[in-house]
Amino acid sequence: MSKPSAEVLCPACGKKLNMKRLVEVRFTDAPEGAGGRHVDPVSNDVLTNANRLVLLKPSGHVLLEETYLKCVKPDGVYNGALVSLQASLLHPSSISLPSDTC
Repeated sequence: MSKPSAEVLCPACGKKLNMKRLVEVRFTDAPEGAGGRHVDPVSNDVLTNANRLVLLKPSGHVLLEETYLKCVKPDGVYNGALVSLQASLLHPSSISLPSDTC
C-alpha cells in the first residue's frame, strides 16, 4: 500500500490546488418569506439551481449571470471596487465549485 499524497487536489480535474487562487464565496441571504435561501444582491431575485451564477473576484460575491452582464461587466466595478475581468461562472449543479478552478 502506498502513502497518500500530501497535496490537496481539485475534485473536478485532479490538479493541485493553490491557496492563493481560492476565494471565499459570499452569498446574500434571502429575507424571510422570499421563498429561497439566497438572493442576488443587486436585483434581489432568488437564486435557484436553474440559474447561471457568477463569482466576482476578489470580493467573492455571487450574482446572477444576467445581473453581471448588465450591471457589472460594462463598468468593471461592483460596490465601488474593481472586479477582476476573470469573473468565474459557477457550475449550475454545484454552487460551491467554480468552473475555472482547473
